[in-house]
Amino acid sequence: MLGLRETRRLTSREHGQEHEVFFDPQTQRVVKLTKPGLYGARGGLSDYLKQMEYGNRRFQDDLMIEGWALMPGEQAPRLVVTQSWCAGRLSTTREIAAYMTCLGFVEIFEGDWWHAGEEVKVTDALPKNFRTLPGGLVHPIDLLISWPRSASAIERIENMVYARQRGL
Repeated sequence: MLGLRETRRLTSREHGQEHEVFFDPQTQRVVKLTKPGLYGARGGLSDYLKQMEYGNRRFQDDLMIEGWALMPGEQAPRLVVTQSWCAGRLSTTREIAAYMTCLGFVEIFEGDWWHAGEEVKVTDALPKNFRTLPGGLVHPIDLLISWPRSASAIERIENMVYARQRGL
């Protein structure tokens, strides 16, 4: 992998992203650095790793942990993760819906999906986080995955799904 100074920046942290993101043209992989001492939207390392494992297994995200980086002037390290570059076009909401439904998810509301059998909630499932490759293959690239911890949270989600399915 090329050094971080040699990569072309795609997205900067000033835009509110969870990661600082670079592209490595030599490996055709995206290099993601978490914010110092934080790990994605949830903040905890164990939740971040659990989300990565599920994304790799369920969505074939191809996320790989490369190591840690302590940048000059920062007090906490960053986790360095790489992911295959996906050069397709932005997916449509219809393509996303077909993809998620095929995997057994039901839509709670736009961008939020629920898998009752796995008790998994996926959010940020919007066109900005999906690519459609030539030939029509839909591929997610940066979904937020969570596991509601209480019976009441699961019940609320199930009630939202029920209401949406009935047009309420």
